[in-house]
Amino acid sequence: MLRELTLLRRERAKLRDRERALVAAARREGVTWREVGVALGVSHQAVCKRFSKDA
Repeated sequence: MLRELTLLRRERAKLRDRERALVAAARREGVTWREVGVALGVSHQAVCKRFSKDA
């Protein structure tokens, strides 16, 4: 069970990195914060706050 939890933690980190990369790529292509928010199922304010320093 502990090994699986460790694997889960690593997978979450990979997903977090992938999400950041995709958001940054979308922003470079002109996708709005509102559109990113819709895709992620959160408000544009939440997504902007979370990712604006990365874009």
